[in-house]
Amino acid sequence: MALPILLAGCATGISPEAGQDLHASENDLPAERQDDGTARLVAHVQELLALLGHDPGTADGIPGPATRSAMTKAAADLGITAPGEPDLRFARALETAVTERVRTAQRQLAARGYDPGAADGRLGPRTRKALARYRTDNGLPDGPAILAEWPEPEEKPVQASASDPAPHEPLAPGRRITVLLPGEAEGRVLTVGDDGMVEVPGMGPVQAAGKLPSEIEKDIAVEMLDRYIATLIGAVRVDVLPP
Repeated sequence: MALPILLAGCATGISPEAGQDLHASENDLPAERQDDGTARLVAHVQELLALLGHDPGTADGIPGPATRSAMTKAAADLGITAPGEPDLRFARALETAVTERVRTAQRQLAARGYDPGAADGRLGPRTRKALARYRTDNGLPDGPAILAEWPEPEEKPVQASASDPAPHEPLAPGRRITVLLPGEAEGRVLTVGDDGMVEVPGMGPVQAAGKLPSEIEKDIAVEMLDRYIATLIGAVRVDVLPP
């Protein structure tokens, strides 16, 4: 897909007629137009380089040091050899890279709730607007380059209350925990003492310091089970009734 079509509707400075000239051989052009066609080709390459994040300077159609440096960097990224002068083959390679970069950006923008339109690789007004909003929302500098890196959105950490210990953090003296016992509607707030114990109502001290909340749950459950069974023994009585 040629980028003059890819960038239709955008401020590229390249008209459809210019795109047709770029596809023509210089030998087919009148001599007085050959220099103008070459300048348009260079300007087209400069615009493509800028979209890929390589700063060629102003898209003035003059392949100066900045443009040549940008060509070298882009060629290294694409795994190709940079030509001595901007040519059609190099422009086509850049167009392909820009199309894929835009298509990736469109997919990433859509996944983040921005509306770039279809993931068609075309850098139209809708995609440009979505990119601008994404940059603004994320504090990114404005510029012509299409973003190449899309980090995963940061998840806001869940704020734990002072009474809730982290589930994977061993408890320490002074830490408060909530213990919910069977048959109770609400949990009891207990504090780990300086001796590392918590006083569980109806049960007594239970070692808490240095343990995870899940480990304390098991300790309390085992202790309650032992006491529950011991309480039942002898508490149930069966008598034989006379005939």
